Amino acid sequence: MKRLNIYVLALLAATTGFGCSDFFQTDIELDLPPHERQLVVECYLQPNFPILLSLTETLEYFGQPELPLVNDAEVSVSWRNRTVNLIYGPLVLPDGTVLDSGIYQPENLLTGIVPEDYNATFTLNVRTKDGRELTAETQLLREVPIDRIEWEFNDDSLAFVLTRFFDDGGQNNYYRRLFQVRDFQVERFVDGQGQVVSDTIRVVNDEQDFTADDRFSNGELVTFGTGFNYEKGDTVISTLYHINREYYDFLNTVDDAVAANSNPFGQPSRIISNIQGGTGIFTGIAVSRQERIIE
Repeated sequence: MKRLNIYVLALLAATTGFGCSDFFQTDIELDLPPHERQLVVECYLQPNFPILLSLTETLEYFGQPELPLVNDAEVSVSWRNRTVNLIYGPLVLPDGTVLDSGIYQPENLLTGIVPEDYNATFTLNVRTKDGRELTAETQLLREVPIDRIEWEFNDDSLAFVLTRFFDDGGQNNYYRRLFQVRDFQVERFVDGQGQVVSDTIRVVNDEQDFTADDRFSNGELVTFGTGFNYEKGDTVISTLYHINREYYDFLNTVDDAVAANSNPFGQPSRIISNIQGGTGIFTGIAVSRQERIIE
């Protein structure tokens, strides 16, 4: 049983023509059902990149904020007559750079490259030590290229940035738009000999991240814009993800769930997932990206 301290704002209106407000605290005991951990998978297939997969479990609402990794499952991705088995371990580039301390990946990254096969159905299979199973299917999407990036200055020498691309009118399309600004920060620290050392770090700040469909722009030139927030010399990065309806619904319902979780008066939101036996997303994505310096 969990005990919550709930603060209630009581609005009291007197019949004498004036009102008053007051806070009071009360203890309410709630019987919460036992939490059943659910497997969560994330896997994004991109042509000419290796297959990478994250496998975790859900947490109970009042549990410790530690990501429960599942590192001992049997994981494979199949298409046509080929199967790639994934193993858990640190993701290490050929030059020795460690990108992730633990993720499912092909034993040899070069043997697990996603092919440019837009007609194949890719199937995910996961089986854990305790017998839980996950399955999902998806296909790859073709890139929708960014046509151009433009900007225009106002009287205060601040620029807004426009990203333009052409939507394919022959099908329903869904997009994820990511707009970033590259920044440089100088960090100072003291080394073992007490010397002050400066290091320049490249930082990318997310300015926009949202989804869109082509209901009102099917087959037309689409434009995504910003506010007048940028100056000459700023480096901007515009990324357009061509995504399927399943990933579009997943992203939107995740946002809804986050919003509901932070609102004590909000209605619970169910995350729409294409994973059978768990939750998460297994999907193909196509990425178009341009980086420009505002002049």
